[in-house]
Parts: sequence; C-alpha cells; structure tokens
Amino acid sequence: MLPAAGVPVAVSGISEPPQASDALAGILKLEIERGGPPLAIQRLAIPAPDKPGDAEYLVVVTDDAARSEVLRLTLRPASGDISARYEYVGTPVPITGDPLLLAAPVDTAWARLAVQRKLSRALELRLVDASGAEVKVDVETAKRPRGFDPERQANDPPDSVRARAPGLQGAGHRLVLPSGAWILDQDLVVPRGTTLVVEPGTTLLLAPARSVFAYGRLELLGTAERPVTLAPLGRGPWGVVALLGGGSKGSVFEHVRFIRGSSGAAGALDLNGTLSLVDSAATFAHCRFERSRGEDTIHVERSEITVSDSVFASPSSDGVDLVMAKATVRRSWFEMVGDDAIDAGHTTELTVHDCVVRGAAGKAISVGQGSTGTISGTFLLEAERGVSVFDGSKVAITSSAIAYSKRAAIQTAGGAAGPGVATIDRSLLWENGGKWGQEDRITVSNSRTDARVSLEGFRALEGVGPLAVPLRPAEPAAFLAPEGGKALLTGTTVEASVSRPMAVSTWVTILAGLLAAGCLLLVLERMLRSRR
Repeated sequence: MLPAAGVPVAVSGISEPPQASDALAGILKLEIERGGPPLAIQRLAIPAPDKPGDAEYLVVVTDDAARSEVLRLTLRPASGDISARYEYVGTPVPITGDPLLLAAPVDTAWARLAVQRKLSRALELRLVDASGAEVKVDVETAKRPRGFDPERQANDPPDSVRARAPGLQGAGHRLVLPSGAWILDQDLVVPRGTTLVVEPGTTLLLAPARSVFAYGRLELLGTAERPVTLAPLGRGPWGVVALLGGGSKGSVFEHVRFIRGSSGAAGALDLNGTLSLVDSAATFAHCRFERSRGEDTIHVERSEITVSDSVFASPSSDGVDLVMAKATVRRSWFEMVGDDAIDAGHTTELTVHDCVVRGAAGKAISVGQGSTGTISGTFLLEAERGVSVFDGSKVAITSSAIAYSKRAAIQTAGGAAGPGVATIDRSLLWENGGKWGQEDRITVSNSRTDARVSLEGFRALEGVGPLAVPLRPAEPAAFLAPEGGKALLTGTTVEASVSRPMAVSTWVTILAGLLAAGCLLLVLERMLRSRR
C-alpha cells in the first residue's frame, strides 16, 4: 500500500539582491499548494548563524507588491546541544494569498543567510488543518540559484567596461576611477589584463549585495588625509571585493575604509569574505574594516596576502580566514570580533607580528589542519581562547602576552594529523580562565605568570565599544629582561613585579656553575694532599 501523499511545498533560494530602498530582503521562497482544505502554519524554523549583527527576527511576507507580514520568526540563541535558529511556534497562522517569502531586515546580516546554498533543505515546517490536526508535508527543496556569473565578462576588452561604467577614465588597459563620490548599483567586473586604479578621496557607494569582481589588478590608493571609502548605499550591506585568479595578483590597497561589506557569490563560487581572494596575491596597508557582515572580513584561498597597520573593528564573524594560504599580519588591531580574529587552516603559513586582539568571541588566533604559525610581539586580550592549535599544526609564540582569556590561554587538540604543538618563549600569561596550557603539547620557557597586564592602556577604537576615542595600535611589544621595577613589555602598561623570579634556565646555569666550582675545589684539595 502506498503512503498517503502530503501537501506539496516547494522551497527555493533567492539570488536577486534587494534594491537600495528596500526594507526587507528575501532569503527563501515558499510555495505551498492550497488546492485542498484550509491550512495553517504552526511551526517554521531555519538555522541561524548566531553571530553578532544577526537580525533579532525574520518575517514571512506575501510575495507581492504589498509584502504583507504573515508571521515572525524569533532568534533563539544556541543552548546546550541545541543550535541557534529562527523559529515561529504557536497559534496556527492561516495560509492565504500569493507564495510566501522568508525575509530579513536589509540593515542586518541577511546576506549571510542568503548565500547559504543548502538553507532551503534545513527548513522545518509544520502545517495543520482547520481542526488543528497535523498535515503531512512533502517538501521539495532547491539550492540557491547561482545568480550573476562574472566569468562571462572576465575576458571583455576595457572599452566594454567603460561603456557599462561611464565614470571610468583612462586609456588602454588601465581604468581610472577619479576622486569623488560614485554609486555602483550593478556588479562591476575588471577583466583579465586590465588594471583598475581608484584615486585618493574616492567614495564608492555600493547598492545592497553589489560587488566588484577583479580578474585583473586593483589599485586602491588612498592617503591618510584622503582615504578611499567603500560604503553601503541604502540600508543594506554591499557584497564583496573579489580578487579572482592569477591576473589579479599584485593588487594593492592603501588607506582604504571598507564599511559594512558582507559576502557573495561568483556563479557557483561562494565568496565568504568582504575581501575574497582566490588564487591571487595582494597587500593591505593602513586599511580599516568596519562592521563586516560576511562570514569573514578577509577570506583567502590558495593566495598570499600581507596586512599591515590596519584595523578590524566589530566584524560579525572571523577577521582573517585563511585556506591553503600564506599570510603576514603585522602592526594591526582587532576589536570586538564575532568569532576568530585570525583563523588559519589547511596547510596555511601564518606570521603575526606586533598586533593587538582585544575581544574575540572565538579564538584570538586559530591554527589548524597542518598549518604553521609564528606569533611575536602580540597582545591577545579578552578572547574566549587565546591561541588554538590542532590537527598536526605547530605554533611558536615569542615576546607576546595572552591575558584574560575566558576559557584558556592556549588550547591544543588532536585531529586526523595528530595533536597540535605549541612553544612559548619570553612571554606573559595572566588571568586566563581554565587550564592555560596542556604541558604534554606545549613547551614554555623564560615566561611569566606573575606580571599583571593592565587593560587601562588599551582604549576602545573610534566608534567601537563604550568609548569613542581615536587610538592607533600599541607600539611593538619587544620583550625585555626587566631590572628592578621596569615594565616587562615596552609600549604598554604592563606592571612587572620588582623582584623577578628567575627562569628555570637561569637556575640551571647557576647550579651548574656551583657544581663545577665544587668539583674544582675537590681536585685542588686532592692535589694538595698528594704533595704532602
């Protein structure tokens, strides 16, 4: 006997971005066949990213010009084994009218939901009939449509780009966006063999989810007095700046402000970072990334980057995410990070010098999956975990401070490639919750746990946190062997004790010297006795 057929429900993703004037952005479309008796929705739920900046609610609206609200899903934070989700459950809501849209407010991180290709498969729906009895549902799901594919324009001549974007100037294969304020309401593609130069003082306002896809080089050349700014047009975050392929290698970003970018896609390729690099290479100097709403602020795959003298302020998830990459981050500041400040995985080579991470909901620095990390002169403050090393990875930490971690200063764990290994030398560990290290996988030398790290000298960045005062990152934190009551780390307000306990290596040296002197005295005594 065949099972009874249920009510057909088609769930599909939406690829069309909202308009700059829209208040809501569609994420999923629900088409519920209503040929039989009246039906009502009793429960509707989808997974939530559970990141800072997420919407507190989603709404189901009619798919028509009115966009009438049908019901509202409330954000339920993760608890125990239950993952975060948006959920409506309660009084049944009758289904009437057109197909329904599940939408989010445009001024939140709706983009992180919209780019999830399998989100439609994770939707949970419970329908009831007029009597309140549950009705069987047959859900047909589809991945998010691919949307715009920039590869189709990747080999276009520069003249065609000028035709689509009349504001661009320049000759030959060199396009120039001159100083001034410009609006980008369509995706812009920089073809292979072409260089786009953005002059100092330029402001580029991007419509929601609109992106710049570069198969050629980008040169955004701001100055301290006249930075280049990329900001949203309207309520919603814009999409991404993507460097795609070898033709984009050598791109340069200097004195650029990236305000509320998110994530996007290039055809079938997901781009998780406001700055996304795939098979490319670029340098970032004196840049500021503010309130990024993508899965990552900078996402790097099979690429090489250098980030210096830059600020990552309130990203909703990772600051820098690295996959099979080579990265150097120096003299940079990360504040109020939604997840990991720096996440290196899949055989990445990471070097971090003279940085400050203050406040990371995940790890300040995570190194895993066969990667290597070198950390020096760096302050990791008030993270959930200071440094995480796992799955065959190795990290060397010198001349650094890890303080006020909520769970652990350093965490090592296993994996398919074996345990992670960390070495710490000439560093400071202070007031970290839980177990600060696992001694069988962590080697500690010449380091201290008795010198207080004062947070009074680490003020909030402009526009971040309760204070709003300008602050440049701390000076390089060179480790010093203190004399008397001098500070342990320069350029900070570290309070060192006057009587510094000697390191184990110092005691070993002293004891070895005493033993050698004792042996010498015994030899002399025997020589004197033999002469008598």
